[in-house]
Order: sequence, then C-alpha cells, then structure tokens
Amino acid sequence: TVEPTEGPLTVTVETDSTAELVAMKWLLGEKTVEDFAHEGENISLEESSFEVTANGTYTVFVENSLGVQAVQTITVENITEPNQESFSIDLTASTKELTEGPVTITVDTNTEAELVSIKWLQGEKEVLDFAEAGNEVDLDAKSFDVTENGTYTVYVKNDLDVEEVQTITITNIIDPNLAPVEVTLTPSTTDPTEGPITITVDTDSELDLVAMKWLQGEKEVADFAEAGHTIDLAEKSFEVSENGTYTVYVKNSADVEAVQVIEVDNITEPAVEPELTLIPSTVEPTEGPITVTVETDADVEALKWLSGELTVSDFAEAGQDIDLETKAFQVTENGTYTVYLKDALGFEVVQSITINNIKEVEEDPVTEDPDKEDPVKEDPSKEDPDKEDPVKEDPKTESPTKEAPKDKDSNVKDKETGKDVSGSGSDKKLPDTATNTYNLIALGVTLLLIGALAMSVRTRRRA
Repeated sequence: TVEPTEGPLTVTVETDSTAELVAMKWLLGEKTVEDFAHEGENISLEESSFEVTANGTYTVFVENSLGVQAVQTITVENITEPNQESFSIDLTASTKELTEGPVTITVDTNTEAELVSIKWLQGEKEVLDFAEAGNEVDLDAKSFDVTENGTYTVYVKNDLDVEEVQTITITNIIDPNLAPVEVTLTPSTTDPTEGPITITVDTDSELDLVAMKWLQGEKEVADFAEAGHTIDLAEKSFEVSENGTYTVYVKNSADVEAVQVIEVDNITEPAVEPELTLIPSTVEPTEGPITVTVETDADVEALKWLSGELTVSDFAEAGQDIDLETKAFQVTENGTYTVYLKDALGFEVVQSITINNIKEVEEDPVTEDPDKEDPVKEDPSKEDPDKEDPVKEDPKTESPTKEAPKDKDSNVKDKETGKDVSGSGSDKKLPDTATNTYNLIALGVTLLLIGALAMSVRTRRRA
C-alpha cells in the first residue's frame, strides 16, 4: 500500500528473466551489485517478497541461472509511528456578517504534538494535494486572510508526521462597489394570538429584488442555495402558525444577498369549548328523587339548571344554581332538564338530559276492616217507653172519604169528636220506623267501586 500505515509493509519482487532465479536479497539503503557479494537479507524465491517496518530506501538484488545479476531500489515513506494519533482541525472565520473583506481564518487543533507545517489551498483538497503545493501559514499566528468567497482547505502536520485537512466555506464577502442590503421584518401583531401571524419583509435595496425566501430556524445565506420557501415579491409577506425563529433571505439584481432573523413567541394554543356530561344516579325505575351529576374538565365559573330543553340565552336571567363543589342537583319528576356552564375563558355551553324512570307512588287499595263492627240494629223491644205505639185503625169503622183540598190555614177535625187532628195541633208523635239498611247498601257499593278502580290502575301500571 502507499497509504499511511503503521506497517509492516510488504515489498513484492518481480523480474522479466526467462531463466530461473537462483538468488534474491535485499539491503537497506541504495546499493550496487558488489555490495551483495558478501551480505544481504535472503528473500524466499517462492514468495518473492519481504517486509519492512521503517521508512527508507531499500535495494533488491537478483541473480538467475545464467549468472546475470541486477539490482533495483524502492523508497518507503508511508509507515507511521504506532503511537501516532489523528487530530481534528477547527477553522473559524473572523466574521459571518456581510463584509467587503478580507476575512481572517484562524486555525486551531487538538493535537498535543508540535506542529511543523500549516498550509491552505482554495477548493476542497486532500492530504496528497499538499505534497508539492499549498500556501504556508505562520505557525505562530495560525491564521490567514482570504478576499473572495469560496471553499478553502487547510493542511496541518505535526512532529509525529500525522497529517490532517479541514475545509471552510466563505460566503459573506461582497463587492465593495455594491451596497449591502438591510432587511426589516415586521410581524402583524405582537399581542397574544392563536395565529397565524403575517410577517412583512422590507429592504433598503435601491435595486429590484429577484429572490425572497424564508426558512424556520436561524440560517445563513448559504443555507438558501438549495432550500427555502419562496415569498411572493409583490406581497413581500408570509404567514407562520408556530412560535420559533425564522430567517428571511433576499437577493437583488446585483446579486447582493442578505438574511434577517425574527423571533415569534406570541402564538397561543387555540381555546377549546368546554364539554360537559350529565349522569343520573340511576336509570332503573324509582320513586325518586334522582341526582344528576355534572362531569367536566373545565374551570367552572357558573353552573345552573332549568327544566326543559333550553339554550344559553335562556339562562341570562334565570336558572337554579348548582353547587360548584358537588356539581350535582336533584329532580323529582320525569322530563327534560338543561344544564348551563360558563368557564373561566368565558365559554358558555348547555347540555340536556331526559329523565323518564321516576314512577308514581302506588296506593294500597281500600279494604273493609274485618274488625270493624256492623252498625247496631235497634231492638224494637228497647224502644223509648214514652213513645206511643202507633194506633191501628179499624178498617171496619173507617169510612173512605174523599180528601178535600187542604188550605194552608185550615184545621183538620175528627168527625166523631170534632177535635182538631191536623199536624199542627196534634200532640201525638209519629212512630220511629227508620233503619240503617240503605246506608249500609250505599257504603258497600262505594267500597266495591273503589276496589275495582284500584285493581284497574294497578293492572295498567304493571302492563
């Protein structure tokens, strides 16, 4: 190999001899045929190769069966020390802002060994490119100046013969005859907003703009070479919907390029209308009351309820307050109920729930108490002794008479005695013949109707 290696290095020997080789040797240094007369390291004729572990010049001697002798030299210089370690190079430009130049590039390394050479070349190069070329860099200053934009490669070698290269690209040197362009970015608002925010681009370029782009993040001119969102040159604005850093790139007709950065941090998360769920304490048939619980993740400021399916406006001047700790209320009748909620952000929402599992309290049918005594029937034998028995008229002695029209003030007289027997003038009492029979019949019919009605209602509810 000709690449740097810690060795050993194998040197292979080839000849154009048609005769058989009888001897092959090697010696360190540049030698002649005579030097191999009595010395030299033998090389296996079968392998035709040998190994070396150090850089230097080596001479190979060969002799064939015809007694023809020849020598050839080779120089080995790519064997590195086993303890050698690679190192890194850091290149820093004196400025990244637009400048007329020059830009100073400073070289720094992390090698602990002493530096013996620093060079630079324009373009992207490799270590081998510096073997016979390169602009020397002062080992004390460790810096050099460039006056043109482009890519530059720096070569460094230390006293352990370790060599490294590093590149840097310069893009901020402008023509001194061209004025730089200043870019101003203005957001549509700096107040908190859900977005989007419109960013307006303005420049002080006296020449026409030919390109305008934007990218998220803090970028440089070179980042827009193959990337960027195009901005309409007539509108000179674009919209963003997220907080962050944005970079705008502009280029005018004289190829002057510039970038400007703006930080957007006033876009807020969009407010979300609260949701609420109404949960009854039971959906099974019950005599009530039913507790309706309000579930919500909102920061509640007001909570009310009303009977019926209502809207937010219905709660402007009405509604029964719901305790904000328990977030629950009770209802005792079937129907639709609406709950109103207002949160800390000012959102107002309503949610309805229909209750239909409250049943009426069932009344037990009226039945006659068997212990209740029947009305006492009067014993005719225990009648008031003061009461006279009704006088039985003898039909044989009574003559049928025609009733004359009764005058209001006239008196009825007995035909035999001539005494006044009209109701107003008689001292005799009428016999007490009244009983409770009809009262008991009426009571029985009433109880029968009430029982039939109760059975009918109960049958319908079970159906």
